[in-house]
Amino acid sequence: MQNIKYHISFVCEIMDDLCLHDIMVVLPNGSVNPPTATLNNSKIMKAKLLRLTLLLPLFALFFGCRDEVKSTWLVEANSDPMEVYGVVDPIHDDRPVSEMTLEGVIKLVGKNLANVDTVTINDVGLQIPFDAYVINGDLYLRVPYRAPIVIDNQIKITDKYERTVTVPLVVTLPALYADGLDFEWAAEGDQVNITGNYFDLYGVTADDGTVTFGGLPATIIAATKNTITVEVPAGATRDAAIVVSSPAGSATCSTPYRETTWLLGDFNGIAPSDNGNWHYQNTPRLTTSDPEPVDGIYLMYDADYPGEWSGDNWGIYFVNPGNYPADINTNRAAYNFKFEAWVGVSNMYNNLRFEFEASAAECRVWWGESPGIPLYAWRTVTIPAEKIKGGGGDADLGTAGPAFQMVMQGPTACHMYLAIDNPRFSLKPVH
Repeated sequence: MQNIKYHISFVCEIMDDLCLHDIMVVLPNGSVNPPTATLNNSKIMKAKLLRLTLLLPLFALFFGCRDEVKSTWLVEANSDPMEVYGVVDPIHDDRPVSEMTLEGVIKLVGKNLANVDTVTINDVGLQIPFDAYVINGDLYLRVPYRAPIVIDNQIKITDKYERTVTVPLVVTLPALYADGLDFEWAAEGDQVNITGNYFDLYGVTADDGTVTFGGLPATIIAATKNTITVEVPAGATRDAAIVVSSPAGSATCSTPYRETTWLLGDFNGIAPSDNGNWHYQNTPRLTTSDPEPVDGIYLMYDADYPGEWSGDNWGIYFVNPGNYPADINTNRAAYNFKFEAWVGVSNMYNNLRFEFEASAAECRVWWGESPGIPLYAWRTVTIPAEKIKGGGGDADLGTAGPAFQMVMQGPTACHMYLAIDNPRFSLKPVH
């Protein structure tokens, strides 16, 4: 009986109560027994009864051979030890498998595998019958979506007689990585999101995961595959490394907390002047209130701009020299330009540009489209540094002496109502 296979195909038309279930039996010799006639309604009902009469014994035979506890199709098995002859592709028996990704399926061919009781890959147990099941004597395994703590690259199979067989298999795991905070200059006690990937795979949860800022533990509020929500711990300082970890692995955020490596200025303790420090003219002002600051003094724009370059209705703030990365001109695409922003209106992003003065021409980038940050809340804005253009192309940024400027003006009339702090360069995450 085990050498005869019946393949049953159903074509169901569920839009009509009088639909017909077409049964096609493919015999071992390859011949097909399909329904062949177009029937009227009365004949359809008779045909249904006839097909049901034929179908029930077939299903009784087919499903009667199933062990519902272990989800196996029973085959001849005795009390002899299990043997594994090979690990192969589940569809192509002639393709051996030595390496598999998470949630991939493999097939083990051998002897007495229907006696399987437990299966582990590395130290991760498989659920029977969801991740492991036997069909026609072959053991099919699905690699679980879970990072192991102990990696030995072995499949361990134990039978109901408590005998064990091991088979080598390398499971390739994606690396855990963390990019940084959605609000990099958040204050102590603020809730922020750490972005990255595979937090769920590595078991970074409120119960089993840890997050530290410069070694200080942060409370984990929630965690998903791509995001961890934490509370910034008391005592966290500038440039503190953010480390995400669990028993299965760890990762350090690409960008630290309140990074200052290429900070162009933070406005703190600097009086307006034109002697190489921060300088402004017309409407921008330095303040520490309305809104509450992220880090002391910040620059506030709160004025009506008519658009175009008319009169003196524009504002500029600059510092000299610029604290640029040494390779910003040869490797600009490796960096982001960032700043913290608080936005009070939603239609003025095209009216702010940043200029990086060069020896021959100014390089500039407009804030451009909406940054996707909420109104009335500080957030980090990120602009890819390769968008900084000038001189008809990618003119060099002056790395010694020329000013960095923020200019509010045109191209359209609007009311500028926003705050800016901590303009800086930062390396892009590399995965």
